[in-house]
Amino acid sequence: MSGEKWRRADGYEKIRDFSAIGYLTAAELVRISGGRVPVGMIEIDGNGQPLGAFMNNQTADRMKTDTYDPETDRYVTTGVNADAGRYLYNHYMYPFERYPIAGLIWYQGESDLTPDNAFRYPACFGELIKYMRGTHNTVNPEFPVFYVEFPPLFDCPAGFPADSEWVYLDLGLIRSVMGTVQRESDSCYQAVSCDLFSDRSFWNSLHPNIKDKQALRIAQLIASVNGSGAPLYEATGPIAGKVTLSEDGRTAVITYRNVGDGLAASDGGKDVLGFTLCGKDGIPDRSLTFTARITGKDTVTIESDTEICGIAYNGIFDMVFGSDLNLVGSAGMPAGATYFRTDD
Repeated sequence: MSGEKWRRADGYEKIRDFSAIGYLTAAELVRISGGRVPVGMIEIDGNGQPLGAFMNNQTADRMKTDTYDPETDRYVTTGVNADAGRYLYNHYMYPFERYPIAGLIWYQGESDLTPDNAFRYPACFGELIKYMRGTHNTVNPEFPVFYVEFPPLFDCPAGFPADSEWVYLDLGLIRSVMGTVQRESDSCYQAVSCDLFSDRSFWNSLHPNIKDKQALRIAQLIASVNGSGAPLYEATGPIAGKVTLSEDGRTAVITYRNVGDGLAASDGGKDVLGFTLCGKDGIPDRSLTFTARITGKDTVTIESDTEICGIAYNGIFDMVFGSDLNLVGSAGMPAGATYFRTDD
């Protein structure tokens, strides 16, 4: 950090290589404050790396997110694009220890899509947050974390030219499991994206052209949390809190918070779209049948003919708000992805 200083984002050449979401979020926050509050953004870009690359040494050791390879003399993590563990923290995040920061925006997780990585993600990310809160801010040690829900993703459609590039990953499982971070770690907030993208003809749904919309959501969420914006139920959707199972394990009641005046289906009915039951392996399985209905101001009841092993909301990669998802709060903001394992 020696010799580095803040730079004004006042021209395309200065921002062209910076995070689009970072810049656009900052610009919206400046607009919300009427230009009275300057906003500084620091980008740490993992370029598609799994969570293990962002881990600090102590947390990586405790959570076992990598293994030491004596031949290369480095720690190797797991996941898509996996390479060296810890290096993003040690090279780019460590220099900011003890540096006062107001919060963290997190857009990552695509490379943790495998079940092994996905199921461990909330605990590992939660421990990283805990470590950073203890070392990165002596002014506000409980700084908030705002992470982005992955929008819908679409596989290559029939008839698409064979020699053209189509970018896609099945992020359904990791998206739903990441939704539990805001339930399991304090002061964490999910920026909902399920209603921001639905273009099945766009070749790169892994990087959809909605960064401006996502940045607006993040900025509105930040403003709500810091007291300068709308109430939280207008900035993000209903948040799943707990699940209660019947004695026979065939009925589950999910209790939500942040519902405003109450839960609703966007189509005006009582039936809820977007839930999927999971098999014994914890993977969402579209073939399992059930009903899901709003049964109270803050409750959804799921009933099945067989024992419920797990529940995902927005756990299938190509679910789109309106046609496949419809749970909202009274302000019309969609519920974010979430996941429950009920057979533990």
